[in-house]
Amino acid sequence: CVCVKYNYKCVFVFVCACCCVSTVESRKHRLHLVDEQRRFFVVSDFGLLYGGSITIQISNVNINEPIEGIGFSFHRMSPDRVQYTLQTTDVCIFSRTYDIDEDTLRFPFALNQLLQFQSWGEPLDALPSVRHVATQLQNGSVHELILSLKDKQVEDLYSVAFHICNIGSPSVDIDINVIEVNPGPEYLGAGLTELPDVFGVTSALFGLASVVWVVLLWNHRHSPNFYKIHLIMLALVVAKTLSSVFHAIDYHFIDTMGTEEEGWAVTFYVINFAKGMLLFLTVLLVGVGYGVIKNILSKQEKRLFLVVLPLQVFANVAAIVIDESSEGSRQQSAWRIVAFTIDLVCCGAILFPIVWSIDHLKGTVSVDGKAAVSMKKLKMF
Repeated sequence: CVCVKYNYKCVFVFVCACCCVSTVESRKHRLHLVDEQRRFFVVSDFGLLYGGSITIQISNVNINEPIEGIGFSFHRMSPDRVQYTLQTTDVCIFSRTYDIDEDTLRFPFALNQLLQFQSWGEPLDALPSVRHVATQLQNGSVHELILSLKDKQVEDLYSVAFHICNIGSPSVDIDINVIEVNPGPEYLGAGLTELPDVFGVTSALFGLASVVWVVLLWNHRHSPNFYKIHLIMLALVVAKTLSSVFHAIDYHFIDTMGTEEEGWAVTFYVINFAKGMLLFLTVLLVGVGYGVIKNILSKQEKRLFLVVLPLQVFANVAAIVIDESSEGSRQQSAWRIVAFTIDLVCCGAILFPIVWSIDHLKGTVSVDGKAAVSMKKLKMF
């Protein structure tokens, strides 16, 4: 009863979070940076094929403090490798003394005498397999750079990074729009276009498992080994089935349009939230031996429920913010740390009721007349 009563508040918090989070156009990344001070960060990574392109559009550039250099780099490597490579040196990437990787292109901004953005500068490197075209749109208010491959042999995972070489404390305002697309058009990138099919097959398998589980429960409905928690497990599998279905639909729209269909995306988040809550609720109930060992939760166990379930609400909200935030945004980095920490705490917390239940059963084994029954329950647990 305590869990059900509290879950109304959990659902309210979750719905508010869904309404407040702004939608991001998945493979069309939009970053609005104000007072940006990071030395570098990866804007996006994409499995680029021959005939595809990565388009970088920048506008509203305002450099508030003097800087040594500013611009983008284009890497034929994973974002993790880019991060590692850039963290190993303090030399400005646009410096002539920078030891550049052979699979990297650097595109600095051209600055005027007032150290304000003027246009795209000349690329500092040349990759024969990469074509780049710089243009201006909307009467010069938007500056665009289009990157594409000249050779099918160099199809690979490419990353785009933004750099600010600081003199003191940098401060830059800029709007960045990145559009990634392969022939088709396909917006998910090479290696990810199969995701809708993968989640579709996964949903079919979980759906089959749900049917089998219903048949088993129905055939054993009068069995002494039938417990209420089996019904919660069924609800969990059904929620997982629906979550996979809507995840497949969500990825289908991203792949074909480059954007999420808001209605399907919200439906997926709601069902995925329910699945996450049911998963931890099931594990907690199994951990305390509810229905198998005892039918009443102790005060200690209720307190644990009141800690873990609200934390899972925040973990689900953090997951939504991460999914809806553009790669490279400070918001995504902060929420990723929050989600990881909360999940780690919850996974550690659910171990306590298991230990409590085992200790409880071991204690009752020594009681006369209950040894055989308690030992049987302990083995089952």
